[in-house]
Amino acid sequence: MFRRWFDSFLSFTFAHTTPSMDLSSMSAELKVDGTQAATRISTSSRANLLQYLNALARENAAYYHALVATSSGAHHDRYAEVLEVLSTLCGHIPEIDRLADRLMQKAYLFDSPGVEGNGYRSLVACLDACLMKLLESNIYMKEHRESFYFRLPSCTRDIKSFVDVLGMMRAILQYGERMLNMESETEAKDLFPRNGSELIDEWLVNVETLNQKCFFGSCTAFHFCPSIRMSLQTITTGLAAFAEKFRSLEAEHAGSGPQALGYLTSNLLASRKFMLDPDLKAQELVSSTRDLDIRFCKAFWSVSESRFFEPVHWWMLPKCELAREITIAPEVFTLPRATLDGEEVTIRPASAHFGERPLQARLMSTHLREGQLFIDANDTVTSFKLPDRVLPKSDCLIFHCHGGGFVAQSSKSCDLYLREWARELQVPILSIDYTLAPEGPYPRAVEETFYAYCWALKYAHKLGWNGTRIVLTGDSAGGNLIFGVAFKAFMEGVRLPDGILSLYPPLLAQYTPSPSRLLALMDPLIPIGILTRCLAAYAGLPEPTDVGDVQGAGIPTVSVSPTDTSPSAESAGSWDQLSTSELQGAEDLKSIASSPSDENIRNMEKQKQEEAQAKINATQQGFLFHLPTARHIYSLASPVTSRVSRTVRRATGMVSRGYNGIMSFVDGDDEGATTATQIRPRAQSMANPSAPWTKMMNPLKRYNFATVPTDDALLSPLQANDILLRALPSVSLIASHLDPFLDDSVEMARRLSKLDRPVKLDLVSHLPHGFLNFLLVSEEARLGNQLAMERLKTLLQFDAPNLPTI
Repeated sequence: MFRRWFDSFLSFTFAHTTPSMDLSSMSAELKVDGTQAATRISTSSRANLLQYLNALARENAAYYHALVATSSGAHHDRYAEVLEVLSTLCGHIPEIDRLADRLMQKAYLFDSPGVEGNGYRSLVACLDACLMKLLESNIYMKEHRESFYFRLPSCTRDIKSFVDVLGMMRAILQYGERMLNMESETEAKDLFPRNGSELIDEWLVNVETLNQKCFFGSCTAFHFCPSIRMSLQTITTGLAAFAEKFRSLEAEHAGSGPQALGYLTSNLLASRKFMLDPDLKAQELVSSTRDLDIRFCKAFWSVSESRFFEPVHWWMLPKCELAREITIAPEVFTLPRATLDGEEVTIRPASAHFGERPLQARLMSTHLREGQLFIDANDTVTSFKLPDRVLPKSDCLIFHCHGGGFVAQSSKSCDLYLREWARELQVPILSIDYTLAPEGPYPRAVEETFYAYCWALKYAHKLGWNGTRIVLTGDSAGGNLIFGVAFKAFMEGVRLPDGILSLYPPLLAQYTPSPSRLLALMDPLIPIGILTRCLAAYAGLPEPTDVGDVQGAGIPTVSVSPTDTSPSAESAGSWDQLSTSELQGAEDLKSIASSPSDENIRNMEKQKQEEAQAKINATQQGFLFHLPTARHIYSLASPVTSRVSRTVRRATGMVSRGYNGIMSFVDGDDEGATTATQIRPRAQSMANPSAPWTKMMNPLKRYNFATVPTDDALLSPLQANDILLRALPSVSLIASHLDPFLDDSVEMARRLSKLDRPVKLDLVSHLPHGFLNFLLVSEEARLGNQLAMERLKTLLQFDAPNLPTI
């Protein structure tokens, strides 16, 4: 329905455009039937949107080009900067259009049956969000540029920020296209490349070294819904302040970095600095998430459990009559074997790495039930005031494992949604506090959660449960562990759970590229550096040493196609330089001398000043805002953006046959020296344009993931064989389209579907990984939580669910 409406709207726009057009109806978020609906822009609509954006950018560029001719000093530099940004934007559009179209043509091959969603679609969705931001900014510039209150530098910064994002998205999409071309030719159509694939080497060399800075400044969380975006901007500001203090304390005394959270006043003061300077915040975030060790992740992710948030939990969360920590003592006991009558299975406590230890857990129940008074291993009655009424034992129990990247958080951090579940479902919930990595790497957490599961089966009467139905659920890392519990229960012959609900789980504990894991480059919660460290810590890999700098790290680099020729050796390495060969339809372009003499330059400047006033009116009249046809838009030549240095600022020459000739401007240094750029003839085909210009960084520390087993189902459930997968009960998976671990859920659903196993995959829109932690600030997150509760009702065999639309 939305696609038809969007196509009709754009068609009407091109036929009846007015200067006062309002873009509010093209917002990326749309309310449908009172719920948040995902905007899925069709290929034809995206092409129209890009044409519209291209026309707007060129119209704005023409306006400021006319002002460049008659301005000087600071105003001249300001107008030149606008032209440079807009010309860079126009240069990206043809390749962006081709890449998006290519990915969407083949994305359906990687969908789970009946569900449109995978990493390729998500990359294009992020691109669409960036394009909408650029469209809004360009319309704002066009409609307000002559207003007295219009601030050109501010508007230019906004557009430039998203142009930088667009350039980085272009590089990401090109790598995505590379993955698509290789995997779409295989029979399996895997979202994760096979072991030994050259894609892995390309990921390590090219992708992880992309500079993420543009994603963590003023454009932070641009692809999420507004409520989440505001929260993440606050979180990233706090994270930058915390990282700065962490570094400071570590420099003073090694090992004292985690104490940074205790310096509340200094952290708040530092936050002001990062709020006023988004670029400074971005630099701190990129540096800290790539360089600091796992202790930094553990400390910051545990902030939700600090005493600062206890009043929030007390006042705003649902009340539970029972929400207590219990200790599961290590003991050996037996359970009846699930397959054969009369036989028993011996269950032993977890012992990996450091022997047997007591295990902590939390039992939650909205109302006290029979048996829950006797919750200690020695059947000691707890000492608290008895309620007026004790309910009978429940038929159902929810067995829960918390998230936190295997390295942080506890069951207490999940109060935000577990209390809601307990109130809505009216069943007891047992949440396990397993040992965290890197102190307790794999297989410690799996062993502990399996032991706790068996303990719950053995001592069901102590949990207010009669043993009828049990459902395993977990979010993030916990979603991985519950699959391990089910697999181990099958291998040991223990009773299997009656259902599994896994929320946004990482099901492949390998540093392996996939389309959705490219999103980690722009994700503020699990950026690529943190993702790598968490997976390595859980797999038990030691901290590596630096691998050294990549060639050209930290400076602009350029990737050029084999057939591309640079106009000059100097300009070939400049940042954001774009060739005229990147747009269609430019013919009969005039050449500009590549090395004019000083006298020629002075003559050119004199002639330009004499003709400037005569040209300005004609130029403005020629660029009155009338949207051209698609053919006319693509007949415009691409701008050539030159580099900016301390002594030389060269901006673009815009060539337009449809708009009467060549427009160019040249701004020299203080002495008037300038360098002209040769405009090369445009290539005839857009099939293989030059790759985008990108800034590179040092590579991440290299963990030896080659030593991690590739066939261990308890470590990576995606690597389970068909026998284990067939043994699973009904499985429900919930993930987000914008989650770096989206492909893990999609691939698991595909495998279970091929085996004809009962599986349900739900994908929510506009939400990040870990969206259940945002229930207090986001209506969309609350809808996601409602969906999770409805899936739990189905697995617990409650009444037919009333599902929300997200």
